[in-house]
Order: sequence, then structure tokens, then C-alpha cells
Amino acid sequence: MQKVLLSLILLFSLTVPTFCQDGAIFFNSDFEECEQAEASYFRIVITQSQEMLKVNDFYMSGEKYAVGYSRAFPLIWKYKNEGRFLKYFDGQGLKESSVYSNGLPIGIKQVFFPGGKLYMKLKYLGVESEVPLVLEVYAVNGDSLVVEGNGFAVERETRDTLIISKGLYKDGIKEGEWIGEYQSGKTYFKDLYENGQLIEGKSFNDEGKEFNYTQIFVAPEFKGGENKMYRFLAEKVYYPRKAIKDNIQGSVVIKFQIETDGSISRTKVMKGAHETLDTEAMKVVEKMSDKFNVGYVRGQPTRCLMTLPVLFVL
Repeated sequence: MQKVLLSLILLFSLTVPTFCQDGAIFFNSDFEECEQAEASYFRIVITQSQEMLKVNDFYMSGEKYAVGYSRAFPLIWKYKNEGRFLKYFDGQGLKESSVYSNGLPIGIKQVFFPGGKLYMKLKYLGVESEVPLVLEVYAVNGDSLVVEGNGFAVERETRDTLIISKGLYKDGIKEGEWIGEYQSGKTYFKDLYENGQLIEGKSFNDEGKEFNYTQIFVAPEFKGGENKMYRFLAEKVYYPRKAIKDNIQGSVVIKFQIETDGSISRTKVMKGAHETLDTEAMKVVEKMSDKFNVGYVRGQPTRCLMTLPVLFVL
């Protein structure tokens, strides 16, 4: 039996569309490649030089969503940025302005309110998994809340819903108690920081149940760890005989969701290689259901989107 070489990268909310030089690439609201009729965004890539590509992303309204640059074809939604990166509200002006080097933010990043008023100014050093220094924070009316890294901030974050966080910055990092509230005023979390490090936190669900944590986000993990997962894949994946006979090779990227009980749902081929390889890659992912410890956000179980690239090489 031909050995299958496997390459695994677990990335959240990751999509892997096919690069299209001659037209637009369309994405749905989950940033998955889709047909135009289902799209929320579209992308047009322009060759700037032999070494640089300009990546233009748009809302379906035609307004700009983002403009960035890359040295490699953007085969995924979150591509490797290089140089200036701009992000926009839909019809309400500039949202973010930052600079990237080798895929990492570096230097000053500015964040704006809808309409163009400055909201935050952050500083990055260009290292992996970096928490930036917060230099300035402003209120909607333009009042300065944090100056030169010091002050009491009110921050707004919207994902599934609007969360308003309040707390102290000291020399650019969080210090003391931070409280997060829903727009209704109901408490979502209470965190305690010391020198920028989270010491402890507790959050509350809709029923008021309390959850304790020391990490804001905990990624799903294969039960037994990464090595056991690789062993599982090596045992369960086989090179299809038809693919061997026809000398078919390639990489198949499968996207799936890990539910709050550890089961797998929404399995989908994001980047296919050949029908026989795609089918085999799907089978192995489906066999992994219930084999993951779930992910957590602020101590509460949460659904997580992940991808599994499987490389078939003869």
C-alpha cells in the first residue's frame, strides 16, 4: 500500500479559494469561496511587479473592503501581507491602517470609528503571537482616554454581538480589573491583569452561569495530542488504488467545524485535487468525529472552524 504523506495545519476561520488571475474570486459571509449569487465579498488580484501582487477585496456593493500586498498568490482569504494594508467599513470610510513585514504587523497601526475619527493607535514589533502596545484610545466624541499608553479605556468589539470592555492601560499594557458588558449593560466577563498578563477571569452565559478561566481562548485539540493525531491519520488514510494507477497526486484541503460536544460537522472540500483523493480525505476527517477536545472562549465551550490539508504524493 502506497504511503500517504500528510501535512496538517489547524487554522481558525480559514478558507482556501482557488486563485483566479482573469476574474474575481467570490466569498460568502464566512469567507469561503462561493458562487457570485451567494457572495458577500469579491477579490481582484493585480500584478504590480515580478515580486509583488496587489490584493483588492470588495463588498458586493462595490465599496472597498481591504487593499493589501503579497509576494505570493493569495490562495487563502487571510494571505501573507507585505507592506501597507488598509481595511474599510462598507461605505463609511477607512477602518484600519497598518504595515506588514513577512506576514506580521510592524510599527504603528491605526483603527478608526465609522466616519473617520481615530479610535486607537497600537504599536507592533513584528514578532509572532504578539500582543501590541496600546498607545492611544479615543471616545466617539474625540476625547482622549489613553495617552502615551496610560489611561482608562472604553473599547468596542463586534463579533456575534457588540461587547464593550472597560479597564486600565499602564505603559501600553492592561492592568487590574477589566469588565466586558453587552450593549444592554449585562456583564459578559470580568478579567484580572497583572503587567499585561491575564491572572484569572470569569464569564457568564445567557442563563447567568459562571465560567472560570486563565486563558481567553483555548483551541480544540485532538485527544491524546498532536502525535496521536498523526498516528491516527497514518493508520486511517490510504492512497486510492485508482489514483496510484493513474499517477494522481495533490493536496486536498478539508474544512470542518468542531461542535461544543467534540463532534464534527459542516465538512467540506475547500481545495480539491481529484475526485478520488477528495473522497478519501473527506472520509478520514469524518472518522475524527468525537476525537477532539472542544475549544473554549473565556471558559465557555465554543464551535471552531478548522482545516486539514492532506498531501498525497506518489
